[in-house]
Amino acid sequence: MSQQFFSFVQSKEEIEFILSKQQDITFIPLNLNTLIYLKINTLKFLNIKKTLNNDDFKKFLNFSERFLNTLKLDKIEYEAVKIQFKSQIRFIINSCIYVLEIFNKLNNSKKVNLIQSGWSGRKTNYETDELFLASKILAHCLKGKNIKFLTKDYERKIRKKTIYEYKTNYSLISNNSILINNLGYNFYRILLFKKFFQKVYRFKFENEKKNITSFFKKIFLSLIGYKEIEVIKDDKRINKNFKLPEIKLAYGKFDISKIINDRKKELEVEVSETYSKLTAIKKIINFENLKFYFSFHCRGLDGSISEILAPTKCKTINISHGTVSEFYNKYDRLYKKIIAESVFSGKFKNYAVQSKICEQSLLNTNKKIKKIIKTKNLIYSNVTSNIKYKNKILYAVTLKKFNGLQFYGVEMYYEFYNNLDLLNSLSLKEKKIEILVNLHSSHKSLVNDMNHLFPNLKFSSKKIDHLINQSFALISFSSTAIEDAVSSNRFVVLLDQWKRYRHFKGNIYKNFNSIFYVNNKLQLTKTIERLLKQKMKFNFFINPNNVKHNFKKILRN
Repeated sequence: MSQQFFSFVQSKEEIEFILSKQQDITFIPLNLNTLIYLKINTLKFLNIKKTLNNDDFKKFLNFSERFLNTLKLDKIEYEAVKIQFKSQIRFIINSCIYVLEIFNKLNNSKKVNLIQSGWSGRKTNYETDELFLASKILAHCLKGKNIKFLTKDYERKIRKKTIYEYKTNYSLISNNSILINNLGYNFYRILLFKKFFQKVYRFKFENEKKNITSFFKKIFLSLIGYKEIEVIKDDKRINKNFKLPEIKLAYGKFDISKIINDRKKELEVEVSETYSKLTAIKKIINFENLKFYFSFHCRGLDGSISEILAPTKCKTINISHGTVSEFYNKYDRLYKKIIAESVFSGKFKNYAVQSKICEQSLLNTNKKIKKIIKTKNLIYSNVTSNIKYKNKILYAVTLKKFNGLQFYGVEMYYEFYNNLDLLNSLSLKEKKIEILVNLHSSHKSLVNDMNHLFPNLKFSSKKIDHLINQSFALISFSSTAIEDAVSSNRFVVLLDQWKRYRHFKGNIYKNFNSIFYVNNKLQLTKTIERLLKQKMKFNFFINPNNVKHNFKKILRN
């Protein structure tokens, strides 16, 4: 009997490299990009949906959270940095156990021979921005197994990084001013609704991605009071780096300690750099002149700034751009608390509650949060057009990269693909209904291939506001797009073919149901037919959504 070869892959470039060395091989795609490439080119690949199931995702959740709860992080001064550290360790654990569980199940049914590229990290000659992890995980966890590496890139050691002090180019902050963590996620609205002479500051770090901003936009932002405080690297080195004890962790018979500790070393450098930046920020003399600090992040440096400002009179307010909701069972609780930890936690003095979904989360998921401001929508989509004559349905979900996997409450990339199959098979043309599929900008290159694979669907990477404006309903699983749709008075259909996760139960409007939960094609078809009738009278239940008024409410506090 001839040998059967398998390979875990993360990019089309990696697939092509492996095929140049070995033709007869079954690939195991680790993200949407590789899955689509394999489909388009009719290459053999493993159907992971037949390999993993809901029980596996529950096991993954239990494993990672049980371990993370034992981590001793008392050495970390800031709560927000602790949250960031835990989240990054969770990601690397998830990458490890995902690959190892697939291998284990495959190996139990047949003798597996692996051929891996050996690619590791990021290198220019890989010709992709993908962060390669699979080969390194397999090399350290499958010693003695039938595995061949085409390169030895995975053996590269982590380079020691020099930590420098930081300094700011600013010393004076205007009285009664505002600090924001970013202009993204519609935070530019703060500039539009603040008092005219009120200054809005943001810390700009030299290693952050450069935004292409036109000259005229920069002039406009300056005229309405926007200023950036540069935090730049000094020449002085910091000799004392932050260190945590070594981690010991095994997933079943697989020792993943080496992989986790390598990531820990990288994070120790990141923690040291964060401390250095925060030290520079604390040296700004008149921090007390800040009236507000708004942030849509709770973890890392952004969340830590709220802790620095705790002793001052500055009102630190979290305005979440995630979607946090009430939990309904044990695993729901585990997943939703992970999400809330990133977007609705920390040590802010107040938390903006922008929706009924978020308000319900205060019953259990976020019951520790007491100081809230019920603002209604601030930074979600603010589409005001009537849905009566709209003929499009938007499908939008959250997709994670291999190095940022989450389980249970997020659909996997192959589940997303299966949903597209279902949506593509719906008979909606006679009803003159079109389904739009929102692809994140990171998957923009896939639009043409997706249109080819699913001719009855229309794919787009345009802004969510634009797509919601064309639609009368949203189909999703757990994306923030749910909040965008609710704030724009659209119907929401929670599609869960896997009978695994329900993001929200209940009504947004009194005596009128606008959020539906379905598990199969028949239920989805009947729900769409129902919505086509209801959208003609939906305007009677429209919830006034005056973002300007909502911001005035929070800015006068």
